[in-house]
Amino acid sequence: MRSEFALRHAEQEIVGLCHSGLDSVTLRRAVMRTLKKVMPFDAWCMGSIDPDTLLITSEVSEGIPNFVFARAAENEYLVTDVNKFNALARSNTRTGVLSQATNNMPQSSHRYGHVMATVGAVHELRAAFVSGHECWGGVTILRTPELPDFSADEAKLLSRLSSQLGQAFRLALLVDQSANPIHDKGLGLIVLGENGQLEGINSSAQAWLSDLVEPGFRVPEGWLPAPIHEVAMRARAIASMLGEGISPNDAQARLRMRTYSGQWVTLHGSHVIGTKPGASQTAVIIERAHSSQIAGLLMLAYELTNREREVLQGVLKGLVTKEMAHVLHMSSNTVQDHLKSIFDKVGVHSRGELIARVLGEHYFQHFGA
Repeated sequence: MRSEFALRHAEQEIVGLCHSGLDSVTLRRAVMRTLKKVMPFDAWCMGSIDPDTLLITSEVSEGIPNFVFARAAENEYLVTDVNKFNALARSNTRTGVLSQATNNMPQSSHRYGHVMATVGAVHELRAAFVSGHECWGGVTILRTPELPDFSADEAKLLSRLSSQLGQAFRLALLVDQSANPIHDKGLGLIVLGENGQLEGINSSAQAWLSDLVEPGFRVPEGWLPAPIHEVAMRARAIASMLGEGISPNDAQARLRMRTYSGQWVTLHGSHVIGTKPGASQTAVIIERAHSSQIAGLLMLAYELTNREREVLQGVLKGLVTKEMAHVLHMSSNTVQDHLKSIFDKVGVHSRGELIARVLGEHYFQHFGA
């Protein structure tokens, strides 16, 4: 819809945004404002993704009703369809246009009738943001019939930006550190029905939910943020595969995310068989994330090698250099070399600073300098 020159100019502008050190939410809004100048659209949703589980940990969107996120999660994890984010993350282009993926029969896509139809959209472009081998985010862009289908040049633009945006999402995870004191709200429990509707919630979960939405957002009655539906639908998908050689230990419905106050939480999902015939529910647990879970995610974000991760784990356990050398079957000098590389990547000068940076200031008191 726009000239190649205009698309290239927008690409350069977005690359600049990716290197500007913006927080994740501000980055997403700025990127979409720039894209819209050269790529008109009617609705969009851009999410951050847990690279371990490929579950969406937060979403920023425009033009999409709140109730749609439960349907979108159902499509992503329970229904066979094209251009899912886990497939796009493994593809060569990282992008997918719905009409192309369905041989110009978009109506054959479950997402077309059950998700896109809610906003009157008939054209869809999706992209996964991959840095290295890890997927850190993704976007869905929608057009109504008033606009033409997405072109090959527009898809190529997002394909070229995939690694830049993946890197930006990775770095935003490190930028969005919070110095707020930790407030453990207890174990939150949410119960969802067969269609993703809210059927039960305890007070701790209500307290956590108020921190999972942007400040000032008025939460509609019965509404739940996208990550809750993501975990719930993954739990249902896992339950449906347990009789097909998949054990409960092979896959977990779990994601790690940061709340708007900057605290880390872990969401766990579990499918529950109801007492009535054919009835089923899904339970989602929200709890303060354990330091080991945060460290594992940040090790990916800092792009540590496997050996560097092992050395960092030794530091977090309080092992001295000689003990790490014995456990990891390497010389003390090699341990020191790995430590120096870790310090350089994380931007610290001591083990105490390393622990504080990786686990966050609110965990530092548990380990000491």
